[in-house]
Amino acid sequence: MHWIPSITQALHYIESSITQDIGVDDVAGKVYASSANFQRIFNLVTGMTIGDYIRSRRLSLAAQDILAGQKLIDVAMKYQYDTQESFSKAFTRFHGVTPSGLRKTGTGAKLFHPLTINITIQGGFNMERNVIPNIHMLIKDDRGENYWFNGCAAYAMESLGEPDYNYWFFAGLTGDIFTQMYTRDPTRWNACAAAEFLMGPEYAQWVFDQIGYACEYVTKQELLANKEHYLRRLMDSINRGVPVISVDWGMFVGYEDGGKTLLFMTHEWTEPKRVAVGGEHFFENISQSETERGHHFNAFDLIFIGEKQRHVPLAILYREAMERLPKLLTTKTDDYVFGAQAFRDWADDIEGGKYDAPGMLHDEPNGDPSTGKWWVYTNYVCVLATNGSCCFSFLKKARELNPDMAWLKKIARLYKKMGRMWNGKFGSLEKLGGGFNITWETLQNPKKRAKIVAKIREFADVTDEVVRVLEENLQ
Repeated sequence: MHWIPSITQALHYIESSITQDIGVDDVAGKVYASSANFQRIFNLVTGMTIGDYIRSRRLSLAAQDILAGQKLIDVAMKYQYDTQESFSKAFTRFHGVTPSGLRKTGTGAKLFHPLTINITIQGGFNMERNVIPNIHMLIKDDRGENYWFNGCAAYAMESLGEPDYNYWFFAGLTGDIFTQMYTRDPTRWNACAAAEFLMGPEYAQWVFDQIGYACEYVTKQELLANKEHYLRRLMDSINRGVPVISVDWGMFVGYEDGGKTLLFMTHEWTEPKRVAVGGEHFFENISQSETERGHHFNAFDLIFIGEKQRHVPLAILYREAMERLPKLLTTKTDDYVFGAQAFRDWADDIEGGKYDAPGMLHDEPNGDPSTGKWWVYTNYVCVLATNGSCCFSFLKKARELNPDMAWLKKIARLYKKMGRMWNGKFGSLEKLGGGFNITWETLQNPKKRAKIVAKIREFADVTDEVVRVLEENLQ
């Protein structure tokens, strides 16, 4: 039996079935092994029995559910305990605090993360290699996952056994799926995380601090001043099973040749690419083909995710995200504007002739980020389309965790309205020719352009209403 992949498969099966009635026979059967033999191998590799592992994971997750406000009897049933009394006894033995005591104080819960199996092979011509076990795509564009940092953060949390902190959690926590943005400077990248522009290098540290994790942001200067130290840090993180974030918004997920080559994932790649380590630039470009498609790889700034410092209940995280939203939707900086003003500035620029030059709406930027339809126009359509399509799961979760925020249904209705205004059957931005289908000829037609400008200003009015409802209810 190939026991390493079998145990990895078993661990994934346990995690996906943790609330179901599973035991040793079920887990062994999933990897086509006898129960006795697989139990022996599992114990040898992990230092615990399958039953102990399942119990530890369930009780760790149960503590998080209790802190999130779920009823004790519901939590007991969810994790396959016949009675609340038997659950309470097991919970107290594991955590050293009763379920009701944990709910009252909010402290004392032990975290037991999912196990991962990391393999290091040595020998031959010094071909040391290690890769995190959960290699998959970072984001999926067809699901509206347009903000790469959120994919990076979710990938890191998945590796640390934090399934609640998924892509949409981070997209809502940062405000990215709620906030229109606009810049008058066409040389700046536009369709990126909103909060990033407000905080600069401290952005990632702020995000991970919100969820209670330690985080170290390493700049280009720090990295180049101590290359060997940070390469060792990167390899150590991979050995822990935790990828390292590149501020080009990708992930280092493994290494080869004892660290002479790193393995990098970004966007919708299904397999990592090899990145050479060495030379003045420390990390060489990923590949010529990737450079050609416009992704300019700069892996200088790195983000290392450390240990969990404190537990923050999900209900609080979702509530605070909503409390920050009014400010984010009314923010202006030297380079960017957000919310309703972003729509109004965009409409003013169309009306004022910014897009009158034929070259402004070429389909291809030809390597110049200051030209091309996507770079100067349709990225803003992408932002509003994402907001009008993708914020609803976060709003629903916020309501479920905070019953007193039932009024968030009003916010959901307003964003659904914006979704129809973008791509509805009648009179939408797409139907007017001002969406992803924009052409230079359309913007030169006075009647068509006037309708597009009016529709964009309607988005501003709805965003004003979003802010009004938020402020009225958050008070």
